[in-house]
Amino acid sequence: MMQSLAFLVIPASAQQTITEIPTWLYITVSPNPVGVGQTVYVNAFFSKPLPTSGMANTGDMYENVTARVTKPDGSVEIFGPFVSDAVGGIWFSFVPDQVGEYKLQAFYPGEVLDLKNSKNPGAPPLIFGGWTPLPVGAHVKPAQSEVITLVVQKEPVGYNYKTPPLPREYWFRPIYSTNWEWAKNFGCGCWFGLRAPSFATTGMYDGMGNFNPYDKAPNTAHIMWTKPTHFGGQPGQPIPGDQMSQYMSTTIATSYFEPIILNGILYYTVYGGPTAQVTGWVAIDLRTGETVWEKPAGKTGNEVLRMGTLVRYHSVQEFGCWALPWSVDQPTSFFGQPTTYRIYDPFTEHTLLKLKT
Repeated sequence: MMQSLAFLVIPASAQQTITEIPTWLYITVSPNPVGVGQTVYVNAFFSKPLPTSGMANTGDMYENVTARVTKPDGSVEIFGPFVSDAVGGIWFSFVPDQVGEYKLQAFYPGEVLDLKNSKNPGAPPLIFGGWTPLPVGAHVKPAQSEVITLVVQKEPVGYNYKTPPLPREYWFRPIYSTNWEWAKNFGCGCWFGLRAPSFATTGMYDGMGNFNPYDKAPNTAHIMWTKPTHFGGQPGQPIPGDQMSQYMSTTIATSYFEPIILNGILYYTVYGGPTAQVTGWVAIDLRTGETVWEKPAGKTGNEVLRMGTLVRYHSVQEFGCWALPWSVDQPTSFFGQPTTYRIYDPFTEHTLLKLKT
């Protein structure tokens, strides 16, 4: 039976043409209750996007959405008309000026799908994952939300969010995303590096100001772990034990320890031998000292980590930050210029983008 079903084909003449599309509309208000004179935020939204809507405000959007607000004295205020975003949401705010109960309800008159929304007229939807027949010409049925009640009182409501106080014990990442004040005061910033160090300069921060300038470090800073990058100390006999006898570690002439710190992870290039041959990269948890990943050197053998960046993104659908480490191919001569830059995923060391100059 399963085999026969796998080869079942429905003739085009038997396929159903979509002519009407039902809709479901909802409305919320927050905070509730609220004090008179304080701002409330209203969100009206549909149960699903339109079948002809797409990313970047292409295709059809829900149009002419309105919200009716009835005040305690019976007067009515209409907000809108609005055009929804790509996922079927609209929002606005207002300040209630009367004590009592407000009634809120959202309305949608319906429309015909024609791929001509007012935000991006005539643009067909951007559909990912394959082509799907679109019900252009179908009628989207009207809808109205249930009536909700907003309680407005004389006393103001303290609804401003406050982040928890800084912890008194050891802390670790990830820092909870709504602990905004921690980012300002608790030494959780980044060390971007910015460029190769040289004598008395470490990654663009000069010898007189070699510190993270973006936020504060804790007053109880201490060593939590150590990790050697080279041999050190006295080599022993038959090498004479004098002021010149020591194992070479890093040197200002060839190899550097170039730290990049993003989201609590330390990234650095590993150099080997007196020629400072690039042998690979290491990503280490800054709190525990555990290795997150290691990457061997590429075929060229001269690709080094150079800097980190944070990309802050915001659209109508999502927002957030991406941490991105950058690498550069070191020039083969002293007077040469870098020719290739690469951007990596910091969690998996996967190459995201390659740029050539």
